[in-house]
Amino acid sequence: MEKTIDTAAGLRLLKNNSLFWSMLGWPYDPPRLNAEGKPILFLHNSGRVQGYHRKFYRAGIRIHTSLLFSGWLDDGRFDYTETDRTLEELFACGNDILYLPRIKLNVPMDWGKRYPEEMCVYYPGTLSAEKIRATVNTPRHDIAGADLQTGYHSWFKEWPDQWTDDRPNVGGLIGNQSFASAQWREDAGEALSRLVRHIEDGPYGGRIVGYHIAYGMCGETTLWRSWDKDDCRFADYGFCCRRAFYDWGVAHYGSREALAKAWNQPDIGRESVRLPSPFERELEWKNHAEFFRAGPENIVCSDYERFMSDKNLDALEHFGSIVKRESGKAVGAFYGYYLNVPRVGHAGHLAFERLLNSPYLDFVASPKAYQRVAPGEPGGGQVPAMSVNRRKFFVDELDNRTHLTGMEAENMSETRTVLWREFAKNIAAGSGFWWMDLGGGWFDSPEILREIARIEVCAARLRARPAAPVAEVLMVSDENGFLAAKPNRELHTDLLVDTPAEIQLAGAPVDHYRYADLATLDLSRYKAVCLLNCFEIDRAEWTRISARLRPDAVIVWHYASGIRNETGYDPESVAELCGMRLQSRDYDPRQGVELRLSGGIRIRREFEQREYPLFELSGLKPDEILGRYADGAAAFGRRRQQGRLHWFCCLPLLRSGEYRAIFDTAGVRSYAPAGNTVYADSRFAGIFSRTAAAFRLNLPGKVAEECLTGTVNPNVEMRAKDARFYRYE
Repeated sequence: MEKTIDTAAGLRLLKNNSLFWSMLGWPYDPPRLNAEGKPILFLHNSGRVQGYHRKFYRAGIRIHTSLLFSGWLDDGRFDYTETDRTLEELFACGNDILYLPRIKLNVPMDWGKRYPEEMCVYYPGTLSAEKIRATVNTPRHDIAGADLQTGYHSWFKEWPDQWTDDRPNVGGLIGNQSFASAQWREDAGEALSRLVRHIEDGPYGGRIVGYHIAYGMCGETTLWRSWDKDDCRFADYGFCCRRAFYDWGVAHYGSREALAKAWNQPDIGRESVRLPSPFERELEWKNHAEFFRAGPENIVCSDYERFMSDKNLDALEHFGSIVKRESGKAVGAFYGYYLNVPRVGHAGHLAFERLLNSPYLDFVASPKAYQRVAPGEPGGGQVPAMSVNRRKFFVDELDNRTHLTGMEAENMSETRTVLWREFAKNIAAGSGFWWMDLGGGWFDSPEILREIARIEVCAARLRARPAAPVAEVLMVSDENGFLAAKPNRELHTDLLVDTPAEIQLAGAPVDHYRYADLATLDLSRYKAVCLLNCFEIDRAEWTRISARLRPDAVIVWHYASGIRNETGYDPESVAELCGMRLQSRDYDPRQGVELRLSGGIRIRREFEQREYPLFELSGLKPDEILGRYADGAAAFGRRRQQGRLHWFCCLPLLRSGEYRAIFDTAGVRSYAPAGNTVYADSRFAGIFSRTAAAFRLNLPGKVAEECLTGTVNPNVEMRAKDARFYRYE
């Protein structure tokens, strides 16, 4: 077949089509051989999964995706038998099916025996090269990033027809390859180059729309153990990572002497550099300033996270350049999970600007958010997709549990709500997505497939029309906030999971961008701006941003936004920015904490793991205080400064009703009452209810059809966990 899909054509296809993903061709990762010396694939018989691809093809899904075995068996050994079988099975499902393969580039099981100093080593990193070599390909060689008593079977034990893992993955001392390993990049790059040439020169080269590069934990370009909240084994303390960190530091500071001063290591050298311990990076802090990395001793911690992200991007760009060289096609990867992963610096996902500027990467993907995603919730995301779509293209993984799974949705009505919500969320953000059948048969019902076919018809109509944004509320998050504070799961949940969800449930469309976007983003449309984890704000830069906001726009500051300025930790900066002064607050975390609002509303926070430092507002007049702690100290206030109204909430526990009141004050157009999520642009509006709601429709466009009920009624009545989708003329 003639090869006509270059990068531009591939991106057009991804932007104008939905995708379907299944476990077809899923290889053991890292590559592992069975007793016969053949690569292990999870499914004994892929016929059932192949049937799912046929059904989605008939439902209108033309582009399909799955894992594709790299063919890399061992050092210098390659076999594409299983690779070719997967391609043949996939392309047999439809005459014009197109394919986006996901290719994992983790090293084969015994690679570390040859290169023990290239492996990822968990804290304290005291293993000798010989001890690392002896640990490779044992249960303490952590290939999953989590303890699994029965190996990969622990995750997929409900799958029929699957190969049963006979390798426990427990008590890890080492991970797989280090992200800092040049040897890995060289060897994996050779494997990738061979594979791309094999595919492009084969019978299906003209039907490949691009390549999805994968490696690391779950193939999601995240460092081993970076997600584990219960049994984290901090990484990477191996030989090559330590040496690479020293080299990075010298390049960053300009000399060994400058580096020694910055990291307070007078005798620093390539073999003697001391990496920051988990206690310095995260586990210990004595006061508020230390939590926000105020002292010079914290420089090495932030630098280490920058370094890990740079090493991750080194690998991504290296592999992306190989795909470009061998195929000229679009390249993408998972990246940027800071909205759902507290330890995102550990994961290596903070080099956002470098990724968005890279000529070797065209699209970014992420799994769904796994919190606040059930029917009735807003769905959320792991990545600020709108920000990505300004320079690249974001593709969302719709790993949503239908009612066939017995998990999130209880019936077809709730499944329908989730399907339309995920579609609305992504079409409003200008993103692509794939329907993901992770459990095998999650969509295998005529009812669900008919619903997806209906969504695809609507999608084709909307994608054929230009879109203009309509949101008057802007949420702002900042990946650099993770460099300015120590990771804390409780704070992350409150500030970057629950707070965005409650803002989205206020009944109005919401845009979400990164703080770095504000310098060039058109801000004239926004009547309310909500700053989430924007801990470090340069005062001169904020002056320029503020001048570009509407004069009547209100600013909602959360937790400790502005606590650091261009010179470092400085709580006085907050008063300069918004007129309200922060002061440190002591409390007993064993008793939890309570926010008391007007009208008798009380919102409590019980700490399950580790508390985080709190602040209170001082110097406010009584009528400027809108919420208090249990002891009466101000926790939520409002003040007008230089003509602009500012709100500050020290404890990020506000609910949708409070945000709705703020947005009403700002004159924001709401489409539905609080308790409803709205996704919308100039082409459509989708409304998704958490509880039962009755209201009069307040849409800015003329409705052509309501896609779920078929009836357009200005007086709307919705059940709990219900949905409406209005397509405009």
